[in-house]
Amino acid sequence: MSAHNIGAELFQAESVITDPGDAGTINFDKSMATCNLVSAAAETRTMADPTKAGAIAVLHHYTDGGDITVTFSTAFTEDGATTFVFSEVGQWLAVVSIRVSATAFAWRKVSDYGMANLSLADTAVLDDLST
Repeated sequence: MSAHNIGAELFQAESVITDPGDAGTINFDKSMATCNLVSAAAETRTMADPTKAGAIAVLHHYTDGGDITVTFSTAFTEDGATTFVFSEVGQWLAVVSIRVSATAFAWRKVSDYGMANLSLADTAVLDDLST
């Protein structure tokens, strides 16, 4: 890999983190990756703390069999939230890791996409994606 094509090489790399399933821990071991969340009922996940600063992670509600509540060990939003609830296919949450002390790192929200922003026609299209 050389500096002139590093962007293309990163784009070609596998960037999906496996969903650990109900009560599992999501471990992002690479940056610029997505975890496609799949639920069969109301479920939970724990987001593992990052191990370095600058990692970008995206959680995406891929298949909806029930809400998925993801819990972070520290607040990841400006208002101190430690949980994020995925309730519909298509929702996503993007976070970035930061250094919070000499030896600790934490996730901070970059953006999210909730279903409240979509029209009924848009949600019907997304519902077809989960079948």
